[in-house]
Amino acid sequence: MIRIAARLRRHPSLAAAAGKIVPALRRASASLRLADVAEKSWELAPAESILIPPAIYDEDELTRVTGVDVDSSREIEWRRIRGGLLEYRPTVAYQLRNAILSGGHVILPQFVRPVTTEPWPLLGRYAETEIDPALLTATFNGSRYFGHWMMDELTRILAAPRIGQPVAPPRALSTHQRDYLRLLGLEQRERSDVLFRQLTVIDERNQNADRRERYAVMRERARRRRHAVPCEGVMLLRKRTGVARVLHNEEELADQLLRRGFRTMCPTEHTVAEILDACMDAKVVVGVEGSQMMHALLVMRDGGTLLTLQPPSRFNNILKTYCDGLGLRYAFTVGDQRDNGFYVEPERLMRLLDRLKVHY
Repeated sequence: MIRIAARLRRHPSLAAAAGKIVPALRRASASLRLADVAEKSWELAPAESILIPPAIYDEDELTRVTGVDVDSSREIEWRRIRGGLLEYRPTVAYQLRNAILSGGHVILPQFVRPVTTEPWPLLGRYAETEIDPALLTATFNGSRYFGHWMMDELTRILAAPRIGQPVAPPRALSTHQRDYLRLLGLEQRERSDVLFRQLTVIDERNQNADRRERYAVMRERARRRRHAVPCEGVMLLRKRTGVARVLHNEEELADQLLRRGFRTMCPTEHTVAEILDACMDAKVVVGVEGSQMMHALLVMRDGGTLLTLQPPSRFNNILKTYCDGLGLRYAFTVGDQRDNGFYVEPERLMRLLDRLKVHY
């Protein structure tokens, strides 16, 4: 197979033909589900009905929303913030037989599942065979976003002892990611170009009791031997990190919160230990919606409040679903569009913070 790939690179006409074949294969693969190709499947956790609290916000905030994240919809976002009785689907494990993990993809005949953003493969290749059962702990979103890596992948590693060795394709992990693996006592083995006799993939898109138990383990390990320094709250600065969501008056808000007794910090400028120490037992944590807020979820006070500052053109409340699973409250305010970013009226934020005080 490696020789065939090399031949394609040497012959442009063959490569062009392959370029026509690949999209067709991708479409055919997309029509199949894990249930269609799995050797067997079983429920790791049953379906569950649960009453979810609504987000804390002023109704007129929604009039400023002009758009949502590309992977979401208004219907999804409104459902997240409204709360109410939700029906969680079961968590299902799918066992694949003779699956290849190569080039950041899980490959079976007529089926390819991306795990990273690497190009869609024409061929599946492997240099070794693994006979021991394995669990794929990496996810496509976890390969793109730190927040999904922390909340979706680390929980899968905690599920691995019931299923098989945790495996993931090679990826460039950040210092923070490596620190969290050490801090939480978790491991996932990087494997590439391997044929797995048994490879299990989990379909888990809810916050059921089983997943909430794994969150509790993460929180207990992150909080262990950590002491809180009392303060009114914490603001985690985003600045210009990650996917662009520029809050033009972030420094102004930080200054006002400092005068209110908050501490402020930008996670990219600190170690994991420093971030967790700063957020330990925080009653409220404020920041632009994004992955930098995930640090606080593991150590903030039980029942504390995460308050996100939302750009109007990218209204996204995925953090609400994680707060639901962690037993934390969730609040938000929507800014006003300004140039290539947004602006949050300080008075509006302070009024919301005053409102939150009734919860702690």
